[in-house]
Amino acid sequence: MRKSSLLFSHLHPSFLNAGWKTTFSQLPLWLHGGGLILFLVALTDPHLFVRRPPLAVAEKGNRNFLPTEGIAIYLLLDQSGSMAEEVTATLDSKRQNISKEALLKQVTKEFIQGNPSAGLKGRASDLIGLITFARVPHILSPLTLDHQQILKALAHIQVVKKQEDNGTAMGYAIYKTVSMIAATKYYANHLAQKNQPAYNIKNSIIILVTDGLQDPNILDKNSLWRNLGLKEAAVFAKEKGVRLYFINIDPRIYADQLSSQRRQMEEITQLTGGRLFILNDPGEMKTVYATIDRLEKSILLSQEFAGGKPPIYQQISFSPYLIAGGMLMVWLAIVLQTTLLKKVP
Repeated sequence: MRKSSLLFSHLHPSFLNAGWKTTFSQLPLWLHGGGLILFLVALTDPHLFVRRPPLAVAEKGNRNFLPTEGIAIYLLLDQSGSMAEEVTATLDSKRQNISKEALLKQVTKEFIQGNPSAGLKGRASDLIGLITFARVPHILSPLTLDHQQILKALAHIQVVKKQEDNGTAMGYAIYKTVSMIAATKYYANHLAQKNQPAYNIKNSIIILVTDGLQDPNILDKNSLWRNLGLKEAAVFAKEKGVRLYFINIDPRIYADQLSSQRRQMEEITQLTGGRLFILNDPGEMKTVYATIDRLEKSILLSQEFAGGKPPIYQQISFSPYLIAGGMLMVWLAIVLQTTLLKKVP
C-alpha cells in the first residue's frame, strides 16, 4: 500500500499552533532596534517653538509696554571667605549685626527691584547680569531683562568655603565681565543690521562690590590671566566703553599703608568714567547704590504696545523624551530576554 507523502492532514499553516514564546521571540530584538532609532533621532535635537506672551516689565506695574533700550549693568560681587564676617551696620536707622554677604544681597535686591524710601527707583528697563568672584569669576546670569532670574540667583550666593577657592582676583573678574558685555553688544548690533528686533544698549557699567583689594590666589601665581592687574582690566573696559563703579565696604581701606592701592582703585574707576566708593559704615551701601542710580539714569520705557512687537517663542526640545523612551525600550528588552523570553540552550 502506498504511503502518504504529507505529514499533516491539511495545508493550514502550522505556526498558528506555536506557543506565545515563539510568537514573541523577536520582540526584544525589535525593542533594541527601536531604542537605537530613538537615540539616533535624539542626536538631531528635534524641537518645537511655542509662542509665549511678550516680555513685559512687571516692576513698573504696566504690562502694555516693553523696554527696547537701556543700560547694561553687570553686578560683580565678591564671594571670598571674608564676606562671611559679621559687621555692625546702620539699616533703617537701626544698628544691627549682619554678615557682609547678607547685607550685600539685601541691598542689591533693593537696587534691582527698587525701594523709594531709600532713593532706589529700580532698574526695570535695564539689562542686568550677575557674576560672583573669588579665586575665579562665576557667571550666575548673563545680561537679561528677566530680573526674577537675577533675584533667584542672588539669593543663592554663598561665600567660598575651601581655601583653594579663595582669593580676590578682581582684575581677571573685570576682564571677563567686560568681555561678556562686548559680546552682547556685538550680537545686538548684528541683529540690528539684519533688521531684527534687538535691545539697544545705551551705556554699559560694572558695579563691583568687595571688602578687599586685588589679591589673587597663590596657587595661580603662574597664571597670566588670573593675575591680570586692575590697570590692564580698566584699560580694556575703557576700550569697550564700560564704566567701572567700585564699592568697598571695609573702611580699613583708609589705612595709610593701603594708600597706594586705594589711589590705584580711584584712578582706574576715573579712567573709565566711573567712581570709587569706600564705606565708613556698611549700611551706607544703600546710599551708594542710590547715587549710582542717579548717575546712571534708566531709560524711559518704550511707548510701543506689546501687541505690536514680534512674537516671542520658547524652544521645547524633544531630545530628553526620546532618550527616555529609548532607555525604556532597551530596559524592557533586557527584562524580557532574562525572564519571560529567556532562551534555554
